[in-house]
Amino acid sequence: MALYFATVARGLEALAATELKNLGAQQVEPGFCGVAFTGDRALLYRVNLWSRLAFRVLVKLAEFPCYDADDLYRGIQAIDWRPYLPPETTFAVDATGKNRSLNHTHFNALQVKNAVVDQQRQHWGERSTIDTQHPEVRLNVHLQADICTVSLDSSGSSLHRRGYRPAVGAAPLKESLAAALVTLTDWPGDVPLLDPLCGSGTLPLEASLIALNVAPGLFREEFGFHTWPDFDGDLWDELYQEAEASRKLELGTWVG
Repeated sequence: MALYFATVARGLEALAATELKNLGAQQVEPGFCGVAFTGDRALLYRVNLWSRLAFRVLVKLAEFPCYDADDLYRGIQAIDWRPYLPPETTFAVDATGKNRSLNHTHFNALQVKNAVVDQQRQHWGERSTIDTQHPEVRLNVHLQADICTVSLDSSGSSLHRRGYRPAVGAAPLKESLAAALVTLTDWPGDVPLLDPLCGSGTLPLEASLIALNVAPGLFREEFGFHTWPDFDGDLWDELYQEAEASRKLELGTWVG
């Protein structure tokens, strides 16, 4: 069983915890702007495919005391990066949080990068290329007080970007927040839904996806885990086909 953390908008932690439990997550614990949980690889893929509320799903690799730059370097070096980052794989580092000694996220990200590539050179004599725009592996390093948490970002781009937005234009309301608003209303899906905001239709779009049991991840071309060295294509295809088969064909009522 792996340790995961789904990041969500502040205030939606309890709602996201319920969603994760319904998807099969275990040991679910709401926290600040996210929910910790455990599960297997199938659950990791399923949450990315089905979560309507999460922004990202992080896979926790390590946690260690971190008071300064030397601690950060040593802590990253203590992780065996060979299963996750062979030198032919591109990567990027997202650094968040700070403490008294490490209060610049760009410096923290560089320190992590240096620790990783130094280990790669030691093992293989070569190192990965950094790609900040479309990395094959994205690392997430978070500092809270004097604790550093290191994770892999399994989602890639934020999950609130469903994939249908380019077809209907930009909107100020994130799709995940719209889904949360609909969920909070307990709308049963078989009565009319009125959208008084008259915007670009994010609320009725998300409501329709819920009513039709459409996994929001079906619109996305890829997720972060698709380019991981251990990606299980057969398992993903199975979960994707199950999601496709569970879609309803019509609402059966007016939504406007």
